Amino acid sequence: GGMDWGTGGFEAAVRFSHVFPEVRIKLKEECPECGTAMADVDIRAGWSGNMNDYTTRCPNCSEKFVPRFALMESGERVKSPSKRRRMLHFTAAAAAETTTTASAAKKKKKKKKKKKA
Repeated sequence: GGMDWGTGGFEAAVRFSHVFPEVRIKLKEECPECGTAMADVDIRAGWSGNMNDYTTRCPNCSEKFVPRFALMESGERVKSPSKRRRMLHFTAAAAAETTTTASAAKKKKKKKKKKKA
């Protein structure tokens, strides 16, 4: 039951709830050209460096298209493609940072003199 987040959408939803507790993401992205299912990581990987370019690139056929993922902020749909892109981009960076700091913190705790290869 629950919401159909789409492929890769659940992980994205978890990342979002950490960074923006009031934001929900619904991601069910398919390439309009070849039908390849894309996760949020694929969408981000397909973006150009230009924050004003909202098109992503399919990892399979390289088709460029604007992803239709939906963001709900406090129950309101985020309509601006630039805001959607910024938010997806920001959560990714923040999520990467959280995992890095979490693993770094774990490493610090486990400082025993024995070294395991």
